[in-house]
Amino acid sequence: MEVSVYRSARRLGTYLLVAEADALERVPEALLEHFGEPSLSFTFTLSPESSLQRVDYQTLCQRLADEGFYLQLPPPDLL
Repeated sequence: MEVSVYRSARRLGTYLLVAEADALERVPEALLEHFGEPSLSFTFTLSPESSLQRVDYQTLCQRLADEGFYLQLPPPDLL
């Protein structure tokens, strides 16, 4: 699955990960309002071998399938 990663214009270290095919269509409008203008950072192919820093493969796949997006918040030391 191709995943697009969008950076928040308002919140340092905050990212939205979405299935590229869905783009931002399934992200709730209220979340996008708080997130600010999404800026595409990069895309990648999600696979079991993917090296993800703050989320595991299974969790990301499940969230993308169920909700259509995964909101990655900054680590506690950036808050």
